[in-house]
Amino acid sequence: MTTEQNSPAIAGPVERRVSRPNATWSLSLDCECPSCGEYVDLLEYPDFWDGRRLDACEHDTERSLGVDVVCPECGHDFEVDLNY
Repeated sequence: MTTEQNSPAIAGPVERRVSRPNATWSLSLDCECPSCGEYVDLLEYPDFWDGRRLDACEHDTERSLGVDVVCPECGHDFEVDLNY
């Protein structure tokens, strides 16, 4: 075999690998408590997911309407409709 037969089919400059920064997804589920008026991210509280079968960004489904929540600041129970 000749050298030409062993060379790659497409020859060109070797691309230098450059380290790219990472982009991190960030989600929140924000609401205002109707009792104390505190603006809270419900996802910051681990109890939000207990017993729930929701997908991230789920909205306008039977599971995402009238969701029972508890304000982590004052303990008030109320319902929310999840929106995206």
